[in-house]
Amino acid sequence: MDWHLVQWVAMLRKPTAREAITTFLLLLPLFTSILYRLYAKIRRRDGRSVGLQILSDEYNDDQVKYEIIAVHGLGANPEHTWTCKPNSKSKTSDSQKPVHLLKDLLMKDERFSDARILHFAYNSDWLVDACFESARDIGLRLIESVIEHRKTHLRLPLIFVGHSFGGIVIKEALSSDLKDTERIVEDTCGIIFLGTPHLGSPIAGFGATLAYLTGFLGSNTGLLLLLRSNGEMLVNLSIAFQSCLERKYQDLDKKTKIVSICEQKPTYLMNWLYAGLIVPLASATFGTNFMEVFKVDKDHSGLNKCFNLEDPLYKVLTAQLHKIRPTAPPKINTLQQAVLDRLMPVTAADAEFHPGLDEYGRALSECLPQTREEILKDICDWLDDSTSLQKHLYWLQGKAGTGKSTIARTIVSRMARQNRIAANFFFKRGGGDRARLKRFFTTLAAQLVRQWPSFAKAVQEALESDPSLPEQDPRIQFEKLIQEPLRKQEHKKSKVIMIVVDAHDECDLSEDLTSLVQQLTQSQDGHSTQPLVKCFLTSRLYHHTQYSFNSISEKRCEKKELEKATSATIRSDIERYLRDELEKIDGLLDPLPGGDLWSNPSDVENLKKLTERACPLFEFAAFSTRFIKQTNMPGGPRGRLHYILETQISGDLNDLYDSIIKRRFYGLDDQCHEKAEANFQKIIGSVVFLANAVTVRCLAEILKLPEREIREELQTFESVLVVPAEQDDQSLITLFHESFRDFFSGSGTTKKLTINYIEVHTMLASRCHQLLCGALRENMCKLKRPGTYRSEVTNETVNEFLPQEVQYACRFWIFHVKRSQSSIKDGDNWHSFLLSHFLHWLETLSLLGRTSESASLVKELKTAVHPSDAVQVKAFLEDAERLIASFRYVIDAVPLQLYSSVLTFAPAESLVRENFDAYRTKWISRLPNVDSQWSPCLQTFEGHPHQVKSLSFSPDETWLASASCDCIVKIWDARIHESKERNTSIFDTTGIKMPTGDHCLAMNQRLAMISAETSEIQLLDDSGSKWVAQPFKNAYANVAISANGNIFGAVLDDRTGIEIWDSESGNLLPAHNRSSLYIRSIAFSANGDEMKHNPDVYTEEFHLSVPHELQHYFAGGKECLFENERLWHWPLNTSFINFDFAVGTDLPEPKPWEDCLAKYYISLDGVWIMRHREKLLWILPEYRPKGAITSGSKIAIERVSGHPYVIELLDEDL
Repeated sequence: MDWHLVQWVAMLRKPTAREAITTFLLLLPLFTSILYRLYAKIRRRDGRSVGLQILSDEYNDDQVKYEIIAVHGLGANPEHTWTCKPNSKSKTSDSQKPVHLLKDLLMKDERFSDARILHFAYNSDWLVDACFESARDIGLRLIESVIEHRKTHLRLPLIFVGHSFGGIVIKEALSSDLKDTERIVEDTCGIIFLGTPHLGSPIAGFGATLAYLTGFLGSNTGLLLLLRSNGEMLVNLSIAFQSCLERKYQDLDKKTKIVSICEQKPTYLMNWLYAGLIVPLASATFGTNFMEVFKVDKDHSGLNKCFNLEDPLYKVLTAQLHKIRPTAPPKINTLQQAVLDRLMPVTAADAEFHPGLDEYGRALSECLPQTREEILKDICDWLDDSTSLQKHLYWLQGKAGTGKSTIARTIVSRMARQNRIAANFFFKRGGGDRARLKRFFTTLAAQLVRQWPSFAKAVQEALESDPSLPEQDPRIQFEKLIQEPLRKQEHKKSKVIMIVVDAHDECDLSEDLTSLVQQLTQSQDGHSTQPLVKCFLTSRLYHHTQYSFNSISEKRCEKKELEKATSATIRSDIERYLRDELEKIDGLLDPLPGGDLWSNPSDVENLKKLTERACPLFEFAAFSTRFIKQTNMPGGPRGRLHYILETQISGDLNDLYDSIIKRRFYGLDDQCHEKAEANFQKIIGSVVFLANAVTVRCLAEILKLPEREIREELQTFESVLVVPAEQDDQSLITLFHESFRDFFSGSGTTKKLTINYIEVHTMLASRCHQLLCGALRENMCKLKRPGTYRSEVTNETVNEFLPQEVQYACRFWIFHVKRSQSSIKDGDNWHSFLLSHFLHWLETLSLLGRTSESASLVKELKTAVHPSDAVQVKAFLEDAERLIASFRYVIDAVPLQLYSSVLTFAPAESLVRENFDAYRTKWISRLPNVDSQWSPCLQTFEGHPHQVKSLSFSPDETWLASASCDCIVKIWDARIHESKERNTSIFDTTGIKMPTGDHCLAMNQRLAMISAETSEIQLLDDSGSKWVAQPFKNAYANVAISANGNIFGAVLDDRTGIEIWDSESGNLLPAHNRSSLYIRSIAFSANGDEMKHNPDVYTEEFHLSVPHELQHYFAGGKECLFENERLWHWPLNTSFINFDFAVGTDLPEPKPWEDCLAKYYISLDGVWIMRHREKLLWILPEYRPKGAITSGSKIAIERVSGHPYVIELLDEDL
């Protein structure tokens, strides 16, 4: 409050009665006017919104490049403060309407069509029922609102516009110390202050007095006192704000443009009471060293109102906005970055094509202009066609080298130029993760997260609900990381998501190929508001892809064979490509004097000949130009061109590779030829047959050869290999085209110069053995605590302690051992390696994030064991399999628990435990009493929240299907303990059941279910996609599918007959005669030629080739199944075996859990033995406590089985 004014009032004399009446009559109109305006203003407070609100169309995300955030001033209504009232004196229709500066002018201005306009509303009332927040509180709410907004929107450049006190709020926001404020400041490219009182206002004292006098009505002087002229708080705020901008300039070399637009007209309160300039020029321009100042002929209240586009304020404001508007591309927001940080370690980074560069960092990887026009137009028309929603798959097939990948890259680039949301994956055989379906959906998800903030939020929710998603089965990844997030995206306007998949056939496993096609063809589920997903695939014409290709209906897939689709233009396209490339080679063309480059007829003739040789293979043309450019080959450009033309090779890559290898050895004497061939076998052979691409330095370490020698050999094959530059330690040695690898894998090579792949793999396996024996040890990364999680170990730490060559050897030594066609025997080098380094190898796999591969690697290694001379090796590997299955979780999460938990809780007679007992941690002085042998239970599957009612194995026993009474079907990989969950509404739990009361469930690669309401038999594939679904005339009680999937059968509900159908068409086949016997169940033989059914007293078997002929009878039991070697049982209702128990202890409140305990204790979830809140020892599920008690360093634990055990720990530092 202004105390000078109070003192002046106190000095006034007491008026007479007449003077008082006269004064009252004079002041009555003034107070009436003030009270009326105050009443009207208070009425407008009702129903107003607060917070950050989007004014512009929030569905034009594809076009938005920056955001404008407007903040109103003190005592303002957020809606009315930006509105210019109708001009009562004007007679034009336009002037009779209110005009909102943001909504009616700025949003409709074409110059700002690429801006998203927002305004921040807050309670800034100071008179009657006032807000009691400080300017700092309001500023914090502004910055928090912006941070929250950017979690679901791209991280765009920002321009703030603040009117009067709104400018103070903006400064408080940008000067705050919240976590993400620095990012907001970094992205703020400009601030426009509209009459902001940086040094306060002279009228603030009058307002504070009025607020003081009306304090009994709820008025507040706080915000007005802040705005007193030259107030200390405002000066300090300006200093802090200036420091904030200077730090940005010093750290990032970026300036935030500051503009101040000042009033020139005095303000008249209530249109008649003179108040002067509310914010003098000195106050409006104080605080920053690089502020631009503009004066407009407006009073203070008019600095946020414009009546039309010609308003002088609007001209100045929009000119500065247009000048400030950024040109930099948008950045990802904090939420997107957080999700990407979780996904990137499990993506195949090299599989993504970035427009402008090819996968090797070289330009011009797309189709040349005026080439491939017809096929590209056809693809783009298909993509833009929103009427044919069923054809969401375009499959382009062709021979090797015909340019499929180049077309795919061109499509990706066009999508990027059009700002379409798109993701791509370029498979590559032998490319490590680039050949694995397990990295496919995580890579696609990461790309969509980067482009689509709301998609990132949905993926974050999925990862929070199940952190193990990135390592789970690809089908689960598809459902949780792609399908469900897409369902959550709703848009008013149609949005098409484009997925490009190149070289689909180069996925490593044939089942992965089929699964991939199934997943992609099911990606559209018909939701009207869900964005449409369209997929473009390329693959070679192989027999194993042809089945998938033909199995998809023409109604759902646009199918094209590249050679047929481009037969009319292929020759001219290749000639255009060759012409363009040959023009770039110095010394090749010999133009006539005064003519253009192609004025010499001999050059034109050579071009035609080379075109003839190349057709229809673009790769032939590309190889030819690379070979002609290769300066380290003899003959010069023209000589190398004539060499190709003289070989008479035409359109065959194998002949071309054969000729280039012959030229490598041409003219060498016997001694030089022998040395060159040895280098060729060792270096080029390794590059071709390595399991994953490596750097030059890594290859030198693997082969134990000088890097210079390796580079010299690689450079002689630069026409077929991508060789990194001399100082490049990051880029990988790769093949330009997979046909070069196929060339050595087939039988078309020259016998003398072929690469002996067995010798190469034998050599590489030997080098892996040497590298691993020399590098592996306990605690590879020198972690300080046994409870350190792998997620806490940085990639930099892993790469520091695990060089590239050791990482390669650790992941791929089994790959080379198996392909060397040698057998592991008792007492040999590999047996000794397992006995010395098996746990170290598992630790290294864990640090590399590859524990999920360990079980399959051991399984693969067992196939390389000698059938008769490896009794000890077999036993060790069998034990190792059980150990991995039991401890896989803790090995993956906490690597060093291998030497504590694993060696503590593994059975006493475990071969791994016995062999590595010397490595067991010494701080456990008394070990628990553990079982001597592994439990007969091979695996425990947990995950069904309700009672499990039915089980069914696939014929090869690798997959197990389980159905529970809550309509959930889970498919489990029995090899590696992973599930693929399917929720499906067509599984009716009230339906017909087996005699045991279980649900009807059968499986091979498909599921069969029965619905009671419609009497349907539903056949689904393992991705949950409906395969055959049609009503049948009867009701059924039991189902079975043949192993080959060609037929399925069902027992009639009255239990007296069997019906058999063709699974592809659903047609009914000749049925088995009805029987007087009561039939319980049916089953098929492994080869699908026989079927058994089980009556009450015996089992009937008949051959399906003669379906009516009864062969013979068997005495049978309750159920009819073909024999399995393993027994599967689930004793509990909610899971197969449930070990989820917690410590039964009542804790005093409100002390924290750990504070109630001794030095050593059991964690709340019963999983860890703790010491001072540090995790020491992971407890195997079978040994987790039903109850526990500690005494000093001794812990007595009662298992759920009732058997107790005691662990004693050394009471000293680890």
